[in-house]
Amino acid sequence: MGSTKADRDVKQREAELDAWRAERDKLRARRAELQGELKALDLDSPQSVSAALARLGELQAELTGIGALLDPLQTKIEDAETRAAEAREAQRAAELANAEPERDNAINAVAAAVIGLSEALERMDRANRTCQSLGGTARKFRGHAELVRVVRKVKDGLQAEPLPVRPAEVTQRWVVAGEHPNKPGKMTYIRTTEVR
Repeated sequence: MGSTKADRDVKQREAELDAWRAERDKLRARRAELQGELKALDLDSPQSVSAALARLGELQAELTGIGALLDPLQTKIEDAETRAAEAREAQRAAELANAEPERDNAINAVAAAVIGLSEALERMDRANRTCQSLGGTARKFRGHAELVRVVRKVKDGLQAEPLPVRPAEVTQRWVVAGEHPNKPGKMTYIRTTEVR
């Protein structure tokens, strides 16, 4: 699956956020380094005072500059975090928008299959009753009664609640294909599907 605009936006926003955070981390590391140097200024002899004073001024100036940058840099990071979160939310919404039709189509396909199976079972029951009324025997398979019960329950549930989207005109039916070639007296069935 190719990269979408939402995916590219997330990568761009997260890259910007990472870059701002990296700059902040560099400044924090430099500040810690300068503070360590400040504490370690050599004042062991009178001759070292003037050199220490000069270096002290340099250190304090750089520390002040870093302090002045950290607050606006933190604001930039917070803005970048907001934009990255918005991009991730847009990506999630786009993925959901793509997933929902697939989910709804799957639900509708299941509903069509259940309805088709229910109709096939009803036809089978009618055909069995007709055969019995004419002196023949009914043909059923192991688990037939349980399947009829479950399919009826599921079909009732489908009819009780509206499907998430209007189903496509899908017709799926199980039809008798003939007697099973390897099992005399057993019938084979095929499912036919028609989509409009």
